[in-house]
Amino acid sequence: KYVWTYDKMQMPKNNKESLEDLLNYINNKKLNVIFTIPIRQYDRNINGMLNTATEIIEDYGYKVINFNTLDNFDINFNNEFYNENHLNVYGATKYTLYFSKYLKEKYDLPDHRNDKDYSSWDSEYERFKESFKKLTNDNFDNLLIDF
Repeated sequence: KYVWTYDKMQMPKNNKESLEDLLNYINNKKLNVIFTIPIRQYDRNINGMLNTATEIIEDYGYKVINFNTLDNFDINFNNEFYNENHLNVYGATKYTLYFSKYLKEKYDLPDHRNDKDYSSWDSEYERFKESFKKLTNDNFDNLLIDF
C-alpha cells in the first residue's frame, strides 16, 4: 500500500517563484480558490515538494485538499487505478463524487442543471452516463443518492 510521507523538500526556485506569483495574483484579484493534490503514487521527491508547496499555499490562507491524506477518502490502488498515475473509471468516479459533495457542502454554488445557457453540459452528462453504463454495467444516477 502506498503511504504518503510528510517530509518536506526544497522546490526548484522557478517553481516556487511561479507558485508565489500565482498566489499573489489570486490575492490581488480576491479570488476564492481551492488547491487539490490528486491521489497517485508520487515519488519521494515530488511528495516532499508537494508538502512544501502546501505549506506555502496555506501560509497565503488558501485551502489545500490532499486526496492522498484524507482519512475519509479510501482508494484501492489495485482496483481503482488504470496505471500508477491515473485513476480508472471507478477511482475517477469516487474522486469526482467526493469532491463534488465537498464543494456542495462548503460553498453556495449555483445549480445550472436544466439551464439553457449550460445545455451543452446536460448533453455531455448524458453521453457520460451512457459511457459509464457501458464500462461498469451500473447506472451512474444510482451513485448520486446523497446529492
